Amino acid sequence: MAGHDDDPFALLEQTSTGTWAGWLGYRLGRGLERLPPDGERPVARPPAALARFESVCRCDGEGRWWVEAVDQPHPADVARWQDRLDRPAPTLAWSAGDLVPRPSRPDHVGAVEEAVRRIAAGQLYQANVCLRLETTFMGSPLGLWCEAGARLRPGRAAFVATDEGAVCSLSPEVFLLRHGRRVRSRPVKGTRALTETGRLDLAAAPKDRAEHVMIVDLVRNDLGRVCVPGTVRVARLLEAEALAGVWHLVSTVEGTLARGRGDADLVRACFPPGSVTGAPKVAAEALCCRLEPTAREAYCGAVGLASADHGIELNVAIRTFEVAGGRLWLGVGGGVVADSDGVDEWEECLAKAAPVLAAARLPPWDDPPTPRRGPAVQQEPGEAPAAGPCLETFLVADGFVVEGPARLARFRRSTGLDAGPAVEAAVGGIGAGTWRLRVDEVGGAPAVTVVPAPRPPVLDGGWSEAEVALVCFPGGLGDHKRADRAAVQDLERRVAPFVPVLFDEDGSVLEATWANVFAVIDNRLWTPPLDGRILPGVTRGVVLDEAVDCGVPLRIGRLGVEQLVAADAVLLTSAVAGLVRIRGIQGHRRLEEPHAIVATLARAVSRRWSAAGQRWALRRKML
Repeated sequence: MAGHDDDPFALLEQTSTGTWAGWLGYRLGRGLERLPPDGERPVARPPAALARFESVCRCDGEGRWWVEAVDQPHPADVARWQDRLDRPAPTLAWSAGDLVPRPSRPDHVGAVEEAVRRIAAGQLYQANVCLRLETTFMGSPLGLWCEAGARLRPGRAAFVATDEGAVCSLSPEVFLLRHGRRVRSRPVKGTRALTETGRLDLAAAPKDRAEHVMIVDLVRNDLGRVCVPGTVRVARLLEAEALAGVWHLVSTVEGTLARGRGDADLVRACFPPGSVTGAPKVAAEALCCRLEPTAREAYCGAVGLASADHGIELNVAIRTFEVAGGRLWLGVGGGVVADSDGVDEWEECLAKAAPVLAAARLPPWDDPPTPRRGPAVQQEPGEAPAAGPCLETFLVADGFVVEGPARLARFRRSTGLDAGPAVEAAVGGIGAGTWRLRVDEVGGAPAVTVVPAPRPPVLDGGWSEAEVALVCFPGGLGDHKRADRAAVQDLERRVAPFVPVLFDEDGSVLEATWANVFAVIDNRLWTPPLDGRILPGVTRGVVLDEAVDCGVPLRIGRLGVEQLVAADAVLLTSAVAGLVRIRGIQGHRRLEEPHAIVATLARAVSRRWSAAGQRWALRRKML
């Protein structure tokens, strides 16, 4: 076995005395680049597990077994291998508990949204955001691997067991193959269900194709660091293949390893695999360290072997069960790009995990049960408005429609209607000052009403203030702004003068009846995720973008009632009110002093809207 002080990359070149086989953990990348601290390690594993074998028995893929040895195999060794192959397979019993996802659905959806916003800010192009499913385990990891592998039949499966634990890899992806000086990598990105419709949809999907091509380019760059200039090429691009129970897009990148370069140089240059990091690789690794609550161990590293005769063969350690310390876990994730959606990414994780779990006879998974309520607060039998006509609200300041394009796009998403001409006509008929413009979906067309509105302090770098009451509202108001607000208005009347802040039965804070909710906790800005229960507020998005630009630490994920009432600051955001600082929560503490983060965000939003208004006025003059 390799020792703790051995360099696992260097060992891959020391094949003159035998074949090295084992796994390279994802966290080896921390020795190649400077990265921030990563997540919790429920079961900390070694950075790698490699062992040297003087002889190995290898199946050539056609059912024939070969004994490979450093020296001519002794007949006794061949007979020993033959005897082992002829024996009946032993019974390898195992059992596992119910899988629990970490993070939960809301937190993963929020992590994806943060990645998207950092991509929009130009910090990176793609990040592979992952989660893990974990449970208890008893019995034989080899039994799990044999049973699941026989059903799933993945192309790059591998099993490694040591005294510390086991890696049961059911991977479909080639990380690196080297035979002689020829090197090949086959990155996998883009996923659909294993149906004919899924294949056709995947082949034509712009998001998946863009995600894939970015990684192909990254792999080309990685290989280009150690290959002969001009030899790196994409031999096959964007081919849909059925792999590990789903459709994937696969490409093949090839090159010729330069003279003076060995396997250690090759693996270092490409590690961790590009398909499980993102682009640029180091920026993506750093972001995932901050977004993922648990660290990756063997998952997203590589499993395989290096030998003098065979060369090097490594998979990407995805669809891989890890067993250690009486626990079993499976990592799963997906590439996040500029147009990714958090709920869709969660569903992609489900799709990738499902055939692997089914092959292992493990039950499908979802969020674990959660408490039905946080601290004692006022409860209402609130009922979200049924599907029906939608509306949109705009703030107009001296003729300038604040965040107009984003609000028009949201109205179009909800109704399929283009309200742009109607809004433009209405704005042209009003004078200076501040106005509240409302667009309703009436008879299949947009109808506009305009009324005077107070000038929100955020336009001048400030904020208004209010007090809130916490109200249980199962399921929330949903992600469309419905015109039927009778239930909401009744609730507002009953808790007046407080603003109702809604939370779900599990104690998750959702939103106010007319605003999104933020909290400042330990100098970090928290807000609930866009998981279908809340409106994707435009001003919410503005605040998040400005927080990214200002370097304010973020957490988009589950915000519990108990966390809200203990927060250092609470903030509401909406179209017409702008930013509203909460100075008190009914039945709980008061927040007398404004927090520095609130002031920072108010100034940033004010600058953004002021600059946009000035650009609008300048264009108007030029016309």
